[in-house]
Amino acid sequence: MGRHKAAIEVFEECLTLEPSDWEVYFFIGLCYKFMRLYDEAIENLKKSKELQRHDQTFLEIARIHQLQQDYQSAVQVCLEGIESSPENTELLTLVGLLYVRMGENDFAF
Repeated sequence: MGRHKAAIEVFEECLTLEPSDWEVYFFIGLCYKFMRLYDEAIENLKKSKELQRHDQTFLEIARIHQLQQDYQSAVQVCLEGIESSPENTELLTLVGLLYVRMGENDFAF
């Protein structure tokens, strides 16, 4: 956890130089995810997504919602990502598995 906290400090310093760098917010979000500070992780990943839409950002946000057992929010994030990238197999697989977990098998695959 100490290295993640130190990494966040370095990334935040990077933001003073380039406040619109989506990757910095993405990696801050990942650090918070590994520290199990999920609200902070989602907040930073959403900032990353606002600056630049990337499949991996959608996946990470959805996985955090899944860790919080907020499957409906995870599905919504996956569906948003699929709109941008309809052939992404990771997003398609995750949304299918989430539907199965929620007992909505008709939507799963």
